[in-house]
Amino acid sequence: MLFLLTATLCFCADAWPFSGGKPQEKVVAKLDKAKSADFQKAVALRQMRSEELRVLSRLVEEKRGELADFDAELKSKCAMSDDATYTYNSTNRTLYLISTNAAHGATADVPALLPHHAFANEEEADEFLRTLGAKQITLRQIETFREVIREKQSEYRLADKYLADKYGIKPDRKYRFDDKTGELFETVPTASPASKSSSSKERTKQ
Repeated sequence: MLFLLTATLCFCADAWPFSGGKPQEKVVAKLDKAKSADFQKAVALRQMRSEELRVLSRLVEEKRGELADFDAELKSKCAMSDDATYTYNSTNRTLYLISTNAAHGATADVPALLPHHAFANEEEADEFLRTLGAKQITLRQIETFREVIREKQSEYRLADKYLADKYGIKPDRKYRFDDKTGELFETVPTASPASKSSSSKERTKQ
């Protein structure tokens, strides 16, 4: 199996994205069977963590989109603001703004409750509570995803450090490993004709 190892993920060798031609290579390590298996296991773990981070980041973005929709709905129907705090009284179906402003009658120990929105009927109130409940669930999901992301980032860094410490892998370089020969190559893209021409002109000017 041939693959390329980059700072973030592995690519199939035939998917090399450089447009300037086939990259040059130099052998930077020759691994025996045991080290070869260990190296590939470490790369696979790193790749797995990278993929997990991409999926989790996408989920967070999706949930942030849902959260924005809930906020827009609450703002439209109840004029709720993200930077204010509210409480709901189910007895009179009224949403109150919690104020700590003394001008509103608040004290150091007891905030003031200002009537903010009264729901016309039980159906409107129930719809509001469902939307608010869904928003709270989404907020908890986002926080859970972020916590998992922090854990996966830590695991990714450990895998990255393991490859760097044991096999000298540098995050700003690209590599190819051939498990048939145990050879680890560092790949160096060849300059494109346009780049070479540009460099030649620069030298000529100097």
